[in-house]
Amino acid sequence: MAVVESLRSERGPNSRNSKTKPPTATTFSTNRSNTRELDKDGREARAEKNVFSERLWMAIFGGLALLVPVIIMTLVHGVTESLVTTSVAIVLFALALAVYATNTSGKDILAATAAYAAVLVVFIGASVTQVPSGPG
Repeated sequence: MAVVESLRSERGPNSRNSKTKPPTATTFSTNRSNTRELDKDGREARAEKNVFSERLWMAIFGGLALLVPVIIMTLVHGVTESLVTTSVAIVLFALALAVYATNTSGKDILAATAAYAAVLVVFIGASVTQVPSGPG
């Protein structure tokens, strides 16, 4: 009887109705924090490769997002064409960020779009020449 009482005290007061077994050497844990990771080095290498790939694609996108509208505005002269090109480029830039930049918040997308618009507007101001209004 003493053995049964000691087992009950180790398991807790409701051990008779409990369906859980005491831990033994052959009990396996289903908790993920207790499991051993088998391919930690491989996982870290894949994560590093994914981070590099993501940065590379963002750099390509950022470069093209600036170069394409500038080239179009350089080839097609006129204030109206420049404003339409800038407006379309800003909308496409904002949509691309909203769709592909999944780890960013709305305010980050707004800030990036505003900075992009500012760069394009400065280019419009620098590239559009003022036509003299009259003789002299």
